[in-house]
Amino acid sequence: MDFSIKKNNSIVLVASVILMTAALFARDLYGASIGRTMFIALSVLPAVVMNYQSLVYYIFFLFSLTSGLPGNYIFPLLIITLMAKRPNSFNRDGLVCFAIVVLMELMHYVTYSFPVSWSSTVGYFCDLFFLFYFVTLKEEIVDIKRCILYFCAGLAVFLFAIFYITQINGSFEMLLEESGRIGYTKSISGVEEGTMMLNANPNGLGFFSIIGIASIIVLYIKKKVNLWVMIGLAALYVFVGALGVSRTFLYALIIMMVLLLLFARSDLKRATFGRYFLLFVAIIAGVYILTNTSLLYNAYNSRLTAESMDTLGSRTTVFADYNSYLFNHPLYLLFGTGAVHYGSVISEINLSTHNGLQQVLVSYGVIGLLFFLYITVKAVKVCYKKGSPVSLVPFLIAFLYVQTGQLLTPSYNLYLFVVSFYVIKLSRDFTSKA
Repeated sequence: MDFSIKKNNSIVLVASVILMTAALFARDLYGASIGRTMFIALSVLPAVVMNYQSLVYYIFFLFSLTSGLPGNYIFPLLIITLMAKRPNSFNRDGLVCFAIVVLMELMHYVTYSFPVSWSSTVGYFCDLFFLFYFVTLKEEIVDIKRCILYFCAGLAVFLFAIFYITQINGSFEMLLEESGRIGYTKSISGVEEGTMMLNANPNGLGFFSIIGIASIIVLYIKKKVNLWVMIGLAALYVFVGALGVSRTFLYALIIMMVLLLLFARSDLKRATFGRYFLLFVAIIAGVYILTNTSLLYNAYNSRLTAESMDTLGSRTTVFADYNSYLFNHPLYLLFGTGAVHYGSVISEINLSTHNGLQQVLVSYGVIGLLFFLYITVKAVKVCYKKGSPVSLVPFLIAFLYVQTGQLLTPSYNLYLFVVSFYVIKLSRDFTSKA
């Protein structure tokens, strides 16, 4: 039975976004005692009365906020609600791919000699569901632009909270002076073990930030948002993302700017010269501010000249260790170890993989890696319409970024590929205006 409110769905959606933001800020910024039950209610109860499209936008809003929410409860319930509202919306090809990856994961569990973490597994399967479901969803069902904008709004809430929590616990200047990195809000706040709070690994913070930057700029180039919305959101994303002092974020930012200036010409030739000029000025201004802020400059200079750069922060060593392990265990090389528990299977290596493609290889072997490469190429072909290469920029940045990080676990990185594919889908529409 569909309990959706037929009228004023936009009001329900906006009210839900505001209430969720207020609850997160009250808990993490002001210390209010709000339990997980309240966050589950704030997520699921509005979803029941929203229409299908509004629920999709709300899920995109929540993508960036997973670290502060009981996602293993919320997302399964939202998936059930989503499918109840539109039972036949899962594209058959997407459903088959999802089922194959789930099967590849579960087939390893019978070989484990240790207890399986079913909560982590459920969370992983939910994130896989979102990837395959949304990427293959027919774009006429929902507004692609609104999906991306609600993601950008959630990202703004997330980054502002991370920054504010840092400020009230000593300021980011003090953190940088002590060679710290923004993101670890639980550490600087001194909260108890297991406490929910918006929190991020600095490299993960940079990953979310760079995809937000690329996405909002592409929306601007394609005339989906106005200049001031783009500048305001991009400035927040660049500033807080840079405070994570992630070398990968810095490199990705430079590559992103080059790709935008190279690829934007085919879209911007439809626009005035002034639009192109304003984009160029905004990028240059951002780079100038970052490179002329002494604390940031010194922090990045310290990381770029550190001894660990010889091994790219131990990444090349970890990469070689995992490859060596796989070649010494042919069955794992062929079939993998499973994504959720590969660290327990390969306990001889203390660090997680720091290469996205290698993580797929470790998780699902050569067979799984070939399968993932195949479905990625197929998805790009399905989503992309030739003539708008700028729409590919967030995906290209995401693909490059995970080659120095992780892809399948933590699985919330998959959200950024969902968003990237939605930006690619913009290539099919040249007519809509902001």
